[in-house]
Order: sequence, then C-alpha cells, then structure tokens
Amino acid sequence: TAYEISTRDWSSDVCSSDLRSHWIKDLLERVHAGLVVAVEEMANGDLDGALLDRGVDLVVCDLAECPWALPEGLHLAAIPTRDEVCEALVLRTALSDAPRGLPDLPDGARLGVTGARRALQLRSRHPNLRFLELNGAIDERLRRLEAGDADATIVAAADLVRLDRSNRIAVRFDLAEMLPGAGQGAVGILARTDDPRTHMLLEMLNHWPTRFAIEAERALLRELSAEERAPVAVLGRAEGDSLLRLEALVLDPAGGPPIRRQLTGPLQDGEELGIRLAQELREAGAREILARS
Repeated sequence: TAYEISTRDWSSDVCSSDLRSHWIKDLLERVHAGLVVAVEEMANGDLDGALLDRGVDLVVCDLAECPWALPEGLHLAAIPTRDEVCEALVLRTALSDAPRGLPDLPDGARLGVTGARRALQLRSRHPNLRFLELNGAIDERLRRLEAGDADATIVAAADLVRLDRSNRIAVRFDLAEMLPGAGQGAVGILARTDDPRTHMLLEMLNHWPTRFAIEAERALLRELSAEERAPVAVLGRAEGDSLLRLEALVLDPAGGPPIRRQLTGPLQDGEELGIRLAQELREAGAREILARS
C-alpha cells in the first residue's frame, strides 16, 4: 500500500518540515511492514485542500504553529513523542565567546524575538536589553543575526536540534523562567475524518502522555479564542502514569501583571483540564487582556 505524505505544513521553516515528514515516513514504514510512504512537496496554502481533495493522505504539522481551529473534515490523527519544550538563546557569533546568558549581555544589547509571548516574559527581568521583532524561518533568523540585525535571539530548542544546529544554543531557559507556547516541540499528523484506514495506520504513532498534554494546551487556546501568536504560554506535563499538570500564563502587553494558573487532573482528561483552566484564567481577567492584545 502506498501513501503520500506532505512535507509542507503550518511551519515557517521548510527544512525542519522536511525532516519531520521523513521522520514520520520512517516511523510508519517501520511499524507497518510493506507500507510505502511517498513524500509529496507542496505549498503551505495547498495543504487543507490537498487533504480534503485526496491529493495526499496525511500532512505533518508543527503543533506550535498549527491553528487550534482545523478545517472541517480534518483532525489530528496522531501525535508522536514530544521533543524538548524549552526555549533556547542563540548569540551572534561575534558574542559567543563572551556572554552565556541574558544577564551577561551588555546594556543595550538587541534581543530579536518572534511574537509577544517571549518578549513579555523577559522584558521586566531584563530592562537593560532592547527587544525587537526578528521573524522568519530559523535559517533566515540566524542569517539576520549574523548580519548584525540583532545581538541574540530566542527560538525553540527543539527546532535547532532538528536542524542539527544545537551547537548554536548558548543556554536553554528553565521552564520557570520562560513557559513555552502551546504545542512547542511536538509534531502532529493531520488526516481526513472520513479515512478510517489512514487513522488505523497512524494510531500506533500516538504517544498518549504527549497527546493528552497537547489536547489540554490546544483546548485552553480554543476556550480563550487565542491564536498561536497571542501572549499566552501553556504547558502540559504528565506526572507519573495517571496525572497531568497544566500550567498557563497570560501576559499583558499594556504592562499589567501577568495571570498565572495551574491545574492537575487525570491524564486522560487533558481536554477537559484545558477548558477548566481557561475558565479560571478568564475569571482572573484574561478575557480583558486578550481583548485588547
């Protein structure tokens, strides 16, 4: 049986996307003897249409960038084991032999970040730094860093590891210092809801502690109506074999105090836990913060 898998997803980094797709191809062919998975390249905008029109059977997506509202007829059929979730500091090569972390950067150093979530978690603790937007794929951000557009930047550690760029990591941030965004470090596989055979083939790739955690994180975003670039950080972590701890942080771009809450509940009730935590955040003022973000 031959299946086609798209190498393009809701990721801004094409190289990382290719690596993820070939990883899923290898996993599927390893667990299903005789299965042949072909990798099909296409533009990001063609993905949902290609799936719904049966041009491909599944799409690999970076869950840190995959919208929580999927097109009708598509679903996350599998979520394999998550990679590391922490953020990483990358320094311009000219600085790499001196500072090793943000406190060591000189006054006025320019820290390039993508989105408000990262900047807002760090700005109050590092008032001596200048924060600026540094967008684009990872290779583009690293190129701009070396060109002098910034002195340092922050990216997901997992993305650098996937691209064999872990040597660029100056420091990994502790999760208490910087909470990641929903789905960070995780890969999802999208398929059609009316394709039971593909669902059956993908079922074995689910890593259930990861899946329940991701479902909790995405449910929280959905309940808050927060997009992936919203100033919301959230992380679900399995504790033992039966519990899930979900922690979330809503940051105020206007400079108000952040709202931080956490809940622990049964591991298999991840989605319900995300809904409950979102309700607590709304009651604590998250609705007003996000409305003006």
